[in-house]
Amino acid sequence: AKLEAAKRYPAAALRRRDEGTAVIIIEVSRDGHVLGYSLSKSSGSSLLDREAGDLPERVTPLPPMPETMTQARVTLVIPVSFSLR
Repeated sequence: AKLEAAKRYPAAALRRRDEGTAVIIIEVSRDGHVLGYSLSKSSGSSLLDREAGDLPERVTPLPPMPETMTQARVTLVIPVSFSLR
């Protein structure tokens, strides 16, 4: 939800009517800090890909992991959809 709230539809992509889904991979520490991220799959639009790739920097820190999760870090695979509908 935090990523979705931070997502912006680039103005140039709106004008071009670009749509698509980019996939980002984010590595997160137990306390919710983003340790690294990358674009795993292109949306087909460099403008949308750039926005998806910028999201992790705008949302850090994320909520911490629950105590029931014992790993030191977690890797999240997140689709970021951009739709004009």
